[in-house]
Amino acid sequence: MNNFDELVSRRRSIRKYQPDIPPDDMIERMVHAALVAPSPSNTQPIRFIRLKSPRFREQIKEGMAEEQQRLVKVAEEAGRPKWMKNRIKFYNRYMAFIFDAPVLMAVVTVRPQELLVGPESLFGPKLEEIRVMNLHMTAGLSVMNYLLKGEELGIGSCIMSAPLIFLDQAEKILGLENMELICFITSGYPAETAKPIKRKTIDEIYFCK
Repeated sequence: MNNFDELVSRRRSIRKYQPDIPPDDMIERMVHAALVAPSPSNTQPIRFIRLKSPRFREQIKEGMAEEQQRLVKVAEEAGRPKWMKNRIKFYNRYMAFIFDAPVLMAVVTVRPQELLVGPESLFGPKLEEIRVMNLHMTAGLSVMNYLLKGEELGIGSCIMSAPLIFLDQAEKILGLENMELICFITSGYPAETAKPIKRKTIDEIYFCK
């Protein structure tokens, strides 16, 4: 394999990190890799917000706890409190590490103000669906560049979308206007060796018609 093949093949989601915080210039190189990812009409709608302040991390943690309590009450009214508590425990088992990660990023998209989108649009709802799809696709491309550059630099990362299940009004907590939170990313020097993952074969995903 060449260097690129090896890079993409060895990358794994890392959830355990050494306490050392990577230098700012290394994180900036990862963000720059995300910056050059393609986007529709070169709109570049993706933003990486590094949550350095313990205050923001605590607010996110508290916001998640409040939403979990609310969901438990809803489940109690529906007669399924045990089920909801078990689901919350399941998710917390895989989410708790984000608050201790050396680097915590919030990946957000800027909501474009498009005149063609809205109830008066001649294109109908299809245009809005494509716009949202483009935003999420662009976020994925940017995040992948960020992860691969980190892998090259010896920094492991993990994409986290599960917290959004238990985080109501995340944009308000982070003080974001006209933006949508897509996911969190934790990063740092790995303190674990992730196990190999079984992948599908080329024949299972590649077709010609």
